Amino acid sequence: MKIYKNANYTTNNVVRFRGNVAERDLQTVMEKLEDYIESEGAKLTGDIITAIHVLYLNARVTDIEIFVAVDKAIPSIKEFTYIHNMELVNCLKVEHRGSPYLIPGIYTDLHYKAEEMGFEVTQPFYNVSKDKIYGIWVNECNWVEVDIYAPQFSLIHLQRSDP
Repeated sequence: MKIYKNANYTTNNVVRFRGNVAERDLQTVMEKLEDYIESEGAKLTGDIITAIHVLYLNARVTDIEIFVAVDKAIPSIKEFTYIHNMELVNCLKVEHRGSPYLIPGIYTDLHYKAEEMGFEVTQPFYNVSKDKIYGIWVNECNWVEVDIYAPQFSLIHLQRSDP
């Protein structure tokens, strides 16, 4: 596993969702997000970024954050927030091309390698999906292209502005 140091990721015009979602409802959340974007006359333009903040195993519920890049600014609503600029700064990065079932092991390895390198990872991992599979939780998917970013020292910048 190759780890890139001091990796950055930047994207503009992002719509963000954060909430507790049951695994079975993730697809519905993504469909609502896409419907909202389309209703505002915008289009998906880039990667889908996800971060798991808490996984409640007994309830099979995840505190998840989802970011999708769009082609223009759109108004924020209760469920979805528009963010002008998103930056992941000074991260450790791993590029994964393969089975989504290997990703939990990559998280574990990345934590150990970060400690060995003297880095403290203080945020959740941010998964930047390179294909439209709604993150890494699609059960039918056997292959993913995802870059995993591990921010150090809480260096994530979100610049919110309503159009």
